[in-house]
Amino acid sequence: MNIDHLISGIIGLLTGALASLFAPWVNWRLEKKKSERLEKQKLIENLRQYALKNSIKDDDFINSVDYIRIRPYLSELFVTDLENQNETIVLMGASRSKYQSDLLDEIDRIEVDWKLKISNKNYTTRKHESNSGKIKVTFMKSL
Repeated sequence: MNIDHLISGIIGLLTGALASLFAPWVNWRLEKKKSERLEKQKLIENLRQYALKNSIKDDDFINSVDYIRIRPYLSELFVTDLENQNETIVLMGASRSKYQSDLLDEIDRIEVDWKLKISNKNYTTRKHESNSGKIKVTFMKSL
């Protein structure tokens, strides 16, 4: 038996052993990332639906699991403003409050930060702004 064949056999054995140990870990990491992404997408969608249908300046929303999960990613100014119980609710228009518009802006920002939108597609994002007591929704085309 030639020494070159022995060395090649040992290298092949080690490579195969490492690959058989490493491949399941890589698959597990990919599945974990996919699961985390799906959870983030579901959280964003739940918050967006809640903000469009309900008042968010109440204890039900502030104590909800979705709000507690997203709170670390919201701006400090928004969290302080929302959780300040002494402040009165400011209505901006007939159907949406300032807080709802601000939350929708925050959700849009977080969605971009988390890279949940597909970057190579053209999609439309909403910019929720208040203007003299009315909601102004501006649509912007992303590149």
